[in-house]
Amino acid sequence: MKRIVLAVALTAIAASAVPASAQYYGPPPPGYGYYDPYGPPRRYRAPRMSDVCATSRGSCPIGGFVPYGSSCRCFIPGFGYKRGGAM
Repeated sequence: MKRIVLAVALTAIAASAVPASAQYYGPPPPGYGYYDPYGPPRRYRAPRMSDVCATSRGSCPIGGFVPYGSSCRCFIPGFGYKRGGAM
């Protein structure tokens, strides 16, 4: 009787030590067919352009759009032409 109980107990322990076969151990499942080699789209940035020239004595319209920081000049009454930068 003791041997039968011991054999049943050992069989139960051995059966419970076997890993579950329902678990997935292979490579991950395939995606949905979408692959973007370039990554997420970049946020839109408006071109950095200005039509105002700022000098140490004031500001004036340039007359067209130029990149920020480019040099320009304004005629300031009483001072003449002054150099500045597009802001």
